[in-house]
Order: sequence, then C-alpha cells, then structure tokens
Amino acid sequence: MTKKVLASILLLGVTFMIPPFAQGQTNSPQSSVQDWQGLRNLKSGRLRVETKQGKVIDADFVGITGARLTLSYGFNFLSVEQPDLQRVYLQKTGSSRQKKAIIGAVIGGIVGVLIGGKIGAGIDAREAGPPFQDALTPGGATTAYSTLGGAAAGYGIGYLFGGKRKGKLLYESK
Repeated sequence: MTKKVLASILLLGVTFMIPPFAQGQTNSPQSSVQDWQGLRNLKSGRLRVETKQGKVIDADFVGITGARLTLSYGFNFLSVEQPDLQRVYLQKTGSSRQKKAIIGAVIGGIVGVLIGGKIGAGIDAREAGPPFQDALTPGGATTAYSTLGGAAAGYGIGYLFGGKRKGKLLYESK
C-alpha cells in the first residue's frame, strides 16, 4: 500500500517536471513571436495590444500595411506603428470571467443545497411541534444558508479562476 502511494507521488512529480524541460529545448517559438510576418497572415480576431508607453488596447484586427497595425473598436479605428508595440496577443474567445463566476455560483448553490439538506434533515428529525408547523425550521434555515454560502463561495472561485487570459502571443518587440 505504501509503495503504491509513493510510486504514484513520484510519477506525478516526474510528470510535472517534464514540460519545463521540453519547452527549453525548442527555440523556434521565440523567433516566430518576433516576426512581424505572423501578424500579416492573421485574417481576423480580437487582439490585445501592449504598447511601449504602457497602454493596453483591446480591439479587433483590421489589417497591416507596412509597419502599421490597424485596429477597430466600435466605430473607431486606431493605427499603431510597429516601433511603438511591445506585445500583441490573439485573445481567446469564449467564456468571460462573469460567465465562469455565474457557473461557479450555480454549482456552489447545488452543493450547498445537498450538504445543507442533509444536515437540515438531521436537525429537523430531532424537532417537532404543532405551534411551529408553518415556520421555517432550523433544518430548513440550515439548507437555505448553506445554499447561499455555497453560491457565494462558488461565485468567488469562478471569478478568480475565470479571468481574462491574454491568449496566444503573436508578436513581441526585441
């Protein structure tokens, strides 16, 4: 039993150590990131542009002419020169931080109902009495508060782990 647990932990540790070594062996991604041509091949998408002045621009890709990147946000167009760019990311589309938080709240609420219902049923089994038949029992209150607590915890966890990701790095200045 102990040998199986130690072997599993060792295998897990080795698994986490392999990716950093594998990433250090290839030099091609770094050179392709510094290539302006990679942006020329882009057809469309949402970009996150970081300038050397520290500004961050989230906008849609329009095109590249020469050393100028053209972006659109709403009805406005913005052109940024290549020497002014620090990094350009292709943003991931899909779920946002808010969507992940809502999903987390729903899952947390369901877990809260299950746990609170089990605990509340045990509390209600001990109490009975005619004057309090219509009132919320302590077990029912436990279920309600567990649901709210689970939903709040799930919302917080979903919000923390569902943040905006920068996406794939397309260009980085030298």
